[in-house]
Amino acid sequence: MLLSPLASGCLDAPDQVVGVVSPNAFDSRQLRLRNMSRGYVVCRVTAPGLEPLVTPTLPPGATISFEILSDWGTLCPESIRLEIAAYDRANPDTSPLEDFSVLGQPYAAVSVEMLPSRDYGCRADPGWLTLDSRIDCTVLEADPQAAAIGVQAGWLPAQRLAGVHIDDPPAPASPQLFPLRGRVVNRLAQPIPYVEIRLPQYGLSVFADLQGRFGIALPAGDYLLEPVIPDVEISPPVHIFSHQLPEEVPIEFIALTDTVPDPPGAGE
Repeated sequence: MLLSPLASGCLDAPDQVVGVVSPNAFDSRQLRLRNMSRGYVVCRVTAPGLEPLVTPTLPPGATISFEILSDWGTLCPESIRLEIAAYDRANPDTSPLEDFSVLGQPYAAVSVEMLPSRDYGCRADPGWLTLDSRIDCTVLEADPQAAAIGVQAGWLPAQRLAGVHIDDPPAPASPQLFPLRGRVVNRLAQPIPYVEIRLPQYGLSVFADLQGRFGIALPAGDYLLEPVIPDVEISPPVHIFSHQLPEEVPIEFIALTDTVPDPPGAGE
């Protein structure tokens, strides 16, 4: 499997090749790793002669980015190897919204190399390769039963890889958490209490308080939030919270009603 390749000799590349952007066209390059699976993964990124970059534990929805120039001192390493290890939770009886710890050894691991044999479009096929200021790799699946990991890299088709052994798998570490918060109101801006907010990636829910506010701490990433009020339409019906910046504006869901619906179970 190939990811968007990096190459040696890139400074000799022209500023523009048909369909492909040369590294001379920008002065930074970001490597973004996303975990959109239901599992927990740790990624280690290595390049010859450079200090490895190791992510903390990435739970479902989490994202982490590296600036290649500032982290490695170069835009163009000779090659890059990405190792992804999938782990079981250490405390399965604890809510995964409260505890991100995992076991010390992975149940599956894959190793993918970004080959140096292509030089930013000088000989690459622009029909399948897009090189710009960001290289994306997304974990789509982490399957403990099959010991397999599904990966989508750049514009290449998603692939499901059987777990393989990697030497000295990356050690898990707790992720940095950021506040994810918001509120639920009606069209008159009146708070609606105790609304269920579903997080489908975790198969769990959190609940708003008496003032219609909810909050939870999660790693930076992309989280799908789905508020539920029986028989009431909500705008937006779902919201993908990018959660990339701690100062991001809190989410607001609006129930399309002028009343304050009774909380679940009221009147029973």
